[in-house]
Amino acid sequence: MIFNYTILLIYCLFAYLVCCFQTGDFISTLRGIEIRSIGTGNPGAANIYRKIGPKYGILVFLLDCLKGIIVTFPIHFLPTFDLLLLAIMLCALCGHYFPIPFNKIGGTGMGLGIGLVFGIFPLAAFLSSFPAFITLLLLKKPSIAGTIGVISCLIIIWFYFYDLMNIIAIIVCWICIGIKAWIQYKGDVF
Repeated sequence: MIFNYTILLIYCLFAYLVCCFQTGDFISTLRGIEIRSIGTGNPGAANIYRKIGPKYGILVFLLDCLKGIIVTFPIHFLPTFDLLLLAIMLCALCGHYFPIPFNKIGGTGMGLGIGLVFGIFPLAAFLSSFPAFITLLLLKKPSIAGTIGVISCLIIIWFYFYDLMNIIAIIVCWICIGIKAWIQYKGDVF
């Protein structure tokens, strides 16, 4: 099947716009708190968990994951080409990081990144959540737990699915998330 680049452009715009929605800002505003002025200043799940409460942090994490799933799951039903996932993931991250309609810079994108992977490889993402969750319980460091989750997910995808192009797309996505976290936290990621 020949891939239609118009579909790609429309879908990339869709991915960008879906991911522009800043769930952390939305949830904190509902609670009457300006999350960007407290804690790390990041509107992400970890800051909201610490500063507003665990149930709100978990809600932001799940909503960010849902954005990623909404963007990547429909790829299963599109005609494909080798770089489709990479293009869509990068547009989603751009929407999260640079949401022009909301005029605010987004968070690091950890929840979004997990959702992006979950939409493509739900089994691998689910299985990799166990070592990530154990790491989080033991170390209480979301950044290390996320890193363990990503590495275990890539290993599962490599050995179970052996899908090199999608592995490359996921690695590029997580490199972007790592760079954003490094810049945002000025090197104090872990």
